[in-house]
Amino acid sequence: LWVDNHPENNRLERAAMVSWGVDVQTRRSTDEALTELREAKDTAFDLVISDWFRNRQPEGHRLADIMRAESIDVPILFYFSVGEPELFKAIQDKTRGLRAVGATSSPRELLRWAFAELVHASLRDQRVSFAPGGPTISGA
Repeated sequence: LWVDNHPENNRLERAAMVSWGVDVQTRRSTDEALTELREAKDTAFDLVISDWFRNRQPEGHRLADIMRAESIDVPILFYFSVGEPELFKAIQDKTRGLRAVGATSSPRELLRWAFAELVHASLRDQRVSFAPGGPTISGA
């Protein structure tokens, strides 16, 4: 589940994930994302990717707080850019306290972390079969 009020800014990253066979659903607001997550509980989403600011508010922080408070046990990864390195570092520090996978502005790092989380979810759910030709991931 990708939460961003400007999903057009992430179309290349989402396309990369779709090329892996991932079903990427987008929501533009924290409330829309929470509705999806509550309805699905822990069964439909292996990962949440969220920006930090939506409408100039730290909505990513709010999303993570509510997910934890409601025991929505889905890993969350923050993907955003800010112009000031000090602000970026401060936000990264906050995401650690939220038990997030990480926070990055790098497409490469985002995709690397997302792939690792999706493989981990597949292994946890035993959706990976190891055949003689190599591992096969289904349903990711």
